[in-house]
Amino acid sequence: MDLFEYSEPVEHASLVLNGLNNQRKTSPKLCDFAISIGKKKYPCHRSVLCLFSSFFKATIEGDFKENDEHLANIQDVPCDAIESILEYLYTGKICLDHSCVESLLSVATRLGFAKVIELCIDYIRQQIDQTNCLEILKLAKQENYNALEVSARQYLLNHLCLVFEYEPAETSIELREVEELLQDAEAHQQGEEEVVLSILTWLKKDLKYRKAYAKDLLRYVQWKRLPAPFLLKVLLRHPLLEADVDVKNHVLDHVRKSYDDGKRNSIKLKPPHNGNVMVTLTAAEASVQSNQSLENQTSSSPSYRNHRPQKVPHQALLLVGGLSLGEAERGDTSQPNVMCYHPVERFWKRCAAWPERGLRGFSVSKFNNDVIVSGGCSTTVNKHVILRRAWIYEVAIAQWRQLPDMVKPRAFHSGCQVNSQFYAVGGATGSILCVEFYDPHKSGWTWLKKNVPRMMYNFTTSGCNSKLILIGSGQSSSVFLQCYNPAIDQWTVVRSPNVPRHLSAPVSATLADESKIFVSGDNTKKLYAFDPNKNSWSRAADMNNLHSNGNLVLLGNELFHTGGHWEEDGYWDEMESYDIAQNTWNPRGAFPHLWLYHGCAAIFINE
Repeated sequence: MDLFEYSEPVEHASLVLNGLNNQRKTSPKLCDFAISIGKKKYPCHRSVLCLFSSFFKATIEGDFKENDEHLANIQDVPCDAIESILEYLYTGKICLDHSCVESLLSVATRLGFAKVIELCIDYIRQQIDQTNCLEILKLAKQENYNALEVSARQYLLNHLCLVFEYEPAETSIELREVEELLQDAEAHQQGEEEVVLSILTWLKKDLKYRKAYAKDLLRYVQWKRLPAPFLLKVLLRHPLLEADVDVKNHVLDHVRKSYDDGKRNSIKLKPPHNGNVMVTLTAAEASVQSNQSLENQTSSSPSYRNHRPQKVPHQALLLVGGLSLGEAERGDTSQPNVMCYHPVERFWKRCAAWPERGLRGFSVSKFNNDVIVSGGCSTTVNKHVILRRAWIYEVAIAQWRQLPDMVKPRAFHSGCQVNSQFYAVGGATGSILCVEFYDPHKSGWTWLKKNVPRMMYNFTTSGCNSKLILIGSGQSSSVFLQCYNPAIDQWTVVRSPNVPRHLSAPVSATLADESKIFVSGDNTKKLYAFDPNKNSWSRAADMNNLHSNGNLVLLGNELFHTGGHWEEDGYWDEMESYDIAQNTWNPRGAFPHLWLYHGCAAIFINE
């Protein structure tokens, strides 16, 4: 007779697991083990327990009385936690919320349920905010939850001032811990304004005891990076400085010293090759000289913004170039594909080359202080290839490293960071808008099971308030928003008043305090601002030029818009910056090379 092999592994596995689950609920005599908590017994199967729990595996396989008695007595464990864990073992389903996750995590840790621990930690990581960050960090350190500790610390470094403002009395942060944070270069990536305000906020929480540490903490501020308007209008008018003379004098000592050092060390910088004039702060200097708090200075105040000492972290714009004009027209691959723009000095510097060349449709996004480049496509006469590859540019060592391949090949998609994960949205073939995310702690990509509710063909993504925000349009040109909350794994379609009528190939950038998302599009001079807290739109000043195939990136207190446009005499690739406070645009000059497609991200570097 002919050999016939019948196989339905998924259905069979589900049938077996459902059968075992029914046994423990309706036929306990068929179970070979039980967990006892007080007067309650929970029948189960030792093979299932050993599969998921290192504790029960060691207990059952070892020469212990539990193995002989087929029973494990567990003390001081809530029954509902054990019930939830057993339900997960047999069904793969578990319900997590703020009321039970801590109890579940504690029990899972004690009994060695590794997968439950992982699920609880993933849930808590999505819940980190200014009100619980310190408590979560303390828990992670005590229990050695490394992934959770990294996420909580990352949030703390990115929101120092906000977290210090909500510092709970029972989880106060000590001087040693504050100094450790201020020594971390990542604490300075949000700007020195954030650093000095964080110190003042921490001091103010317990001023009577903590003001003795003001002098030591203020030395961690890189004073030369503080702009004069901030010193005059914000810092010197800070309530703490007005209330406490000692702290104010410490601040003024550092300000005077930074100005004196700037005068001794100031150097004359050469103008960039494109002829742009170096921007100085003569008006701000005059204001500083006239300030009453600095009248004791007999010498004029030099422009410390024109001098940056060696090895001081500063913000820069990393540009990753794809298909260049030379490649498209002549097959010329000689020009670099990664450049770094230093906004203070206004010069470009060549960086380590991205291993890919001649691509279009890839996504470039900031990830912590590194840059992730994902997907893209290559089109030739004979074929069109869409890539699954992803790369990360590690700023600290200035090198590229290949990440695991994405689940789906993607091109002309959008990517951004939300909490400690990187999301890639769209760009894959099919009739649905699919999403996957990269988690560095798991070193791999995970498919988001819940697809975006409404199809979008024209959109941009932003991470804001721990949520993934999609802004764009579908088959019609009407702009709308879709919001994904990772904490509860839920999508929401958002309707807003006064939305822009149409945005072609939109780009976006979120402010550091996450109070606004700025949005623009291809071949338009319009710039819009969306307030996620009020669900409202407003119009900002128009740009000076059109920009196509570009990016919108936040550098300090300015938005940089890149991209090119065609004119009668050729293709022009340039950028301009938007001063958010002044609501004005300023030219920033042409690119050092011409790219038909590129992406940009903000980074902090030590050079």
